[in-house]
Amino acid sequence: MARASASNSSKAVYNIKNMETPVIVVAEVTGDYVAGSNVWYKIVSDKNLNSNKDSYGSYASKFDWENSYVYVPSAYFKKINTAKSGLKDVSDVYPYQGRDYQYSYYNDSNTLTPKVGLTTNDTMYYYDGGLLEETGKKLLKNKYVMVYDRAVDTNNKVVSYLVSSDYKHDQKEWVSAANIKLVGGTYGKQTVIPVGYSSNVFVSANEKSTIVSGIYDGTYLPVLGEKLEMMEKLI
Repeated sequence: MARASASNSSKAVYNIKNMETPVIVVAEVTGDYVAGSNVWYKIVSDKNLNSNKDSYGSYASKFDWENSYVYVPSAYFKKINTAKSGLKDVSDVYPYQGRDYQYSYYNDSNTLTPKVGLTTNDTMYYYDGGLLEETGKKLLKNKYVMVYDRAVDTNNKVVSYLVSSDYKHDQKEWVSAANIKLVGGTYGKQTVIPVGYSSNVFVSANEKSTIVSGIYDGTYLPVLGEKLEMMEKLI
């Protein structure tokens, strides 16, 4: 329960129901004992509060930072870092590995000009260009991909590429640059009518063959060759 002061008898402002709910701790104070500890956290309120710790509701024109704070027993929360004075950015609290990287999209005169890449080894997908967190999915060796962006470190070394290879969903994810070789070559842009739909991908150049995937409208993809479909003779 979030309260108006560090006391079990103070006004109950609102209930924090779910575990692992993040809060912003702005101070530690002493108050009533709860679960063996008399330390309470002063936190930023989830609700916009006035001086009486009542919610403004939907009629307030701005957030009341001066009064929008509440108190919670420290026994029910785990503090994951200690704030320092003078911080101006989230990355000052948690030093993001890629904070100084330069990102450059492949484009020419505001027109996207992606590259064709080939994987030289199996490589994991990452959520970010700093390669901090894996998605749990892997891109296999000897797969052609479209490369849209690159992250370069302070030594002008390419660290990662933003690629797409699952054309059914056209998901773009980051991979290590160490496992990608830019090979040039031809690429195309899928055009489907009506716009926004996808076209099927077949196991061979025959529309009666097995469908293995799909390509959405507007998707870029490597072109490795051309083959004429075998057409049935009309009688």
